[in-house]
Amino acid sequence: MNGAMLSPQTAFAPTQHAGREYVRELHALRPLAAVGVYLITDQQRRPLYIGECHSPRAGAFYDTITRHFRAWTGKNGRYPDGRREGGKQYDRRAVLLNFALLGSTDPAIIAAAQYAEIQRLRPRDNDIDGAGIVRAGTIEATTPAPVEDLPI
Repeated sequence: MNGAMLSPQTAFAPTQHAGREYVRELHALRPLAAVGVYLITDQQRRPLYIGECHSPRAGAFYDTITRHFRAWTGKNGRYPDGRREGGKQYDRRAVLLNFALLGSTDPAIIAAAQYAEIQRLRPRDNDIDGAGIVRAGTIEATTPAPVEDLPI
């Protein structure tokens, strides 16, 4: 990956009108067959979560992001390879959002982008060591920062 893609400083509110309606930047993703990574921060722009969408299906990136802002209907266990099943839910009125579209639909490149951003920004709700992302042969693991060095 070539440097940073996500910036807490340019994160924006995902909703308008007291949280009832998504902003146009988010709605613009709905018809796109796009893949990428996204960042959810708190109001003080502290990173909470970095996710990815690797499905180039129209609307998938929009669905992947917005599922964090509604009742989660998935499971909350782990897949056999260690990845978390289900996800974290956030109050869409209390968080900020940023996303980056990627030009490649290669799952290894998308996973590498997510992992690089997790390592760089150290979000509160991700596995910082990337254990759920790194699979044999997918991307090269790097040494994570010690947990005690992470921001609170």
